[in-house]
Amino acid sequence: MLSATSLLLRAELSSQNNLLQYFGGGYEIATIIGDKFAKVGGIAFVFWMAHGTDGEVVLSGPWLVLKQDYADDFLLLRVLRMRPGNVSTDLPLIDEDRHVVAPFGSTVDAERANSISWPGMEATFTCHVVLVHSPTDITVFNRIDYSESRTPKSISFSLEDRHISFAVNRQFADELTQSVRAG
Repeated sequence: MLSATSLLLRAELSSQNNLLQYFGGGYEIATIIGDKFAKVGGIAFVFWMAHGTDGEVVLSGPWLVLKQDYADDFLLLRVLRMRPGNVSTDLPLIDEDRHVVAPFGSTVDAERANSISWPGMEATFTCHVVLVHSPTDITVFNRIDYSESRTPKSISFSLEDRHISFAVNRQFADELTQSVRAG
């Protein structure tokens, strides 16, 4: 299911139609539970960049995190964009956006949007998506970290004084680099 989302992103990369319109939006993911479709929330997409030449891979990021969750039937999209600090030794600066998407055929007013209790960035499914640049191509690699308790081993988030920060597990980053190198 999340691998299919990565394939959809690969299709967007090849045409670039949706990427020119705010990151391609988001994909609502549903699955069959029992005898009916159910929306799947608790998904975080963590976007990385990698540059590969002559068998070497340099991984950088993450540069963007998109968290999808639900409050009732409202899709919650929380986006973190990382950019370099003012000095090379500074931690990345993090810009945060929040979007509420109403179910088809309804709207969300400001009062309802402001009353939503937003979940944290931790997710049941953390899908690491790596855009791999080579001299001849751009490909997409993904790796999924599943955590039923929403405490992924790959990345952690913390909130202090209303500012969000994150930490990437160094072993995970090394393993991700090796996986990208192996192709």
